[in-house]
Amino acid sequence: MAKFGTIPTLWMILALGIGRLFPALELHSQSLFWRLRPPQAPPQEIVLIAIDELSLTQGENYHSDPDRLSFYAPIQQYPWKREAYALVIERLMEAGARVVALDVLFANPSIYGAGDDRILGETLLKYQDRLVLASSYEVSASQEGIVERRISPRDLFLQLDPRVEGFVNLAPIDGNIHRLPVLAPEVTFIDAIVTQGKISIKPPQGEGINYLGRANTWVRAQQQYPFYFLLNPKTWADVLENGAVFRDKIVLIGATAPSLQDIQPSPLGTMPGVEIHAHALATLLTNRSVRFCLSPWFVLAWLLLCSGLLRSIQKSQYRFGGAIALAALATIGSLLVWQKLNILLPIGRMVLGTVGMGTTYLIGGVIEEQIGRQKLRRTLEVYVAAPIVAEILNQPESYYELLTGKSVQAAVMFSDIRGFTSLSQVLPPQTLISLLNEYLTAMVEAIIAHQGTVDKFMGDAIMAEFGSPLSHGAENDVLAALKATLGMRTALHHLRQAWRRSGQIPLFHGIGLHYGEIIVGNIGSPQRLEYAAIGDTVNTASRIEGLTKQLGYDILISEAVYRIAQEQIDVIDLGQHQLRGRSTPIGIYALVGLKGQTNQLFEQVQQEWHQYHATPLTPEPSKS
Repeated sequence: MAKFGTIPTLWMILALGIGRLFPALELHSQSLFWRLRPPQAPPQEIVLIAIDELSLTQGENYHSDPDRLSFYAPIQQYPWKREAYALVIERLMEAGARVVALDVLFANPSIYGAGDDRILGETLLKYQDRLVLASSYEVSASQEGIVERRISPRDLFLQLDPRVEGFVNLAPIDGNIHRLPVLAPEVTFIDAIVTQGKISIKPPQGEGINYLGRANTWVRAQQQYPFYFLLNPKTWADVLENGAVFRDKIVLIGATAPSLQDIQPSPLGTMPGVEIHAHALATLLTNRSVRFCLSPWFVLAWLLLCSGLLRSIQKSQYRFGGAIALAALATIGSLLVWQKLNILLPIGRMVLGTVGMGTTYLIGGVIEEQIGRQKLRRTLEVYVAAPIVAEILNQPESYYELLTGKSVQAAVMFSDIRGFTSLSQVLPPQTLISLLNEYLTAMVEAIIAHQGTVDKFMGDAIMAEFGSPLSHGAENDVLAALKATLGMRTALHHLRQAWRRSGQIPLFHGIGLHYGEIIVGNIGSPQRLEYAAIGDTVNTASRIEGLTKQLGYDILISEAVYRIAQEQIDVIDLGQHQLRGRSTPIGIYALVGLKGQTNQLFEQVQQEWHQYHATPLTPEPSKS
C-alpha cells in the first residue's frame, strides 16, 4: 500500500532520535556485548587486597583464642582500628610495593581514640610519596536544599600532601559504570595512583572502561588476597612469600564484602567499587580504552544502505527476512569490531532501524489481508458466536464447510424461566426488562466461562452448545456443559437473594441437557441468515427442559449425558419418560452436583422452588 512507503523513513528517524536523545539506551544495548566476550587476564602489575567477609569474621576467631591469635587484635571488631591499616601499609611498603591505594574513607576520627588516628597518621606521612587515599563527594537533601559534602582524609591528617588523595566517586550511565574516571574535572583515585606510582601511560583514545570480566576477575587470576592474610604471620610467609608477591606492584585495598555496601553496577553485573577501579587502571595500563561510536551519521548511512537493499526485494515477507539477516549481520560485525578494535558501534539504533524497516514492510504487505479479516469478523459476529468466528479466522479453509452444513457431536442445553408469562403480567415493563437482562447476563457468563457457545436467545429462553464448533472430546464437552448448568444454578441463587433484599420477585428456571449429533450451518434467506444448530438432539434437549415443570427439578439431563459423566456427578434417577416427537422413552436424571461436593444448594433450590409455587405471584414488599 502506497501510504506505507514512508514508514521505513520514519523508523530511521526514530532510531536516530532515540540514539541522540537517549544515549543511555544505546549504552544499555552495547552492554550486552560484554557478556559475549570471554574473560581476559588482568595485568600482573595490579594486585587487590580485599576487605572481604572472611576478614570481617576473623575477630570471632580472635575472641576464641586471643593469646594465640593476638595479631588479629586490630580487626577484632568492625570498624577496625586504624592501626590495622597502618600495619598493612607498613608491610606492603617494606615489601617494595610500587604504590598502595586505599579505597577506604576516613571521614571521622577513630572510635578508638586519638592514639589510633596518630598511629595511622604517622604511617601515612612516612609513605605519602607512594600512597593514595580515597576522598569523596556526598550529596544529601536538607531543609536548606541540596547539600554537597566533601570528605577528605586531609581533614584528619592535616600534614599530608594533597597529591595523596583522589575522588573515588563513580558515575553510572544507563544504570552501569562505563566511563573512565580519569576524564572527570577533579583529581580522581586513578589519577592519583598514576601520579603517585609514577606510571607512564598514553592518553586514552576512548572514554570507556575495558572490563576484563565479571566480578572476581583478580580472584580467578590469583591476584587478590584477603586483608587478614597480611596480619597472619603464617599466610604472610607461606602464601604471600613474605611480601614478595607485592614487589613493584600497584596494590589496591578496598571493600569487597557485600555487607560494607560498596557494590557497584557494571555492564557485566555488580562488582565491588575497588574492582571497578582496578579495571579502569588496567584499561590505562594496557592502552585499551573503549571508544563509543554514537555518531548519527554512521547510523544514517547504514540504514540508507539497508533501505536500498530491502527495496530491491519484491515480497514483503522476504523483505522482513532480509531485514532480520541484515540486523544479524550488523550484530556480528559490531561484535567483531568490538573484540578486535575496542570500538562499540551504535548497535542498538542499527538493529532497531533495520528490524523496524523490515517490520513495516511486512505490515504493509499483510495489512490488506488483516483489513479483510476484520471486515469478515464484523460481519460474522452479527449472527455467529465468538468461538465460531475464531475458528473461521484461524482456519479459513473450513469457512464454507461450517456455513454450508456440518454434522458434529455436541451437548445441547436449553434453559427457560419458570412462569415468565405470568411475570410479564405482574411486573412493569422496565422492571421486567431490567430483571431479564440481569438474569441473562449472569447465565451467559456461566456458559462462556465453560467454553459454551450461546446459540440464541428466545425471549427468556437460552440455547447453548458445548463441543460446537470446537470439541475437546465427548467427556470434556459434557463435563463443561454440566459445570455450566451448575454455575447457572449458583448464579441464579445469588440473584434471588439480591432480588429478595430489594423486594423483587425471585426467578427460577429449568434447564435441560442432552448429548448427541447436531447439524450446524447458515440457515435462513439471503436477506437474513443465522448460524444455528438443528436436529433431533436439539429438539430432545428442549423437550427435557420442558419436563422440569412437570418433575419439579431445576436441572434435568438425559441418559446419554449421564452415561458419559456418571463417574463424576451425583444424580436422582427419575426413570423413563416419553418425549413428544420420539418413538421410544429415554432415561431422565435430576442433576444434584459434582461428586464430592455438598448437595446443600440443590436441596435449598428445590425447597425454594416449591415454596415459590405455593405463594401468590405478587411482588414482595421492600424491607426497611
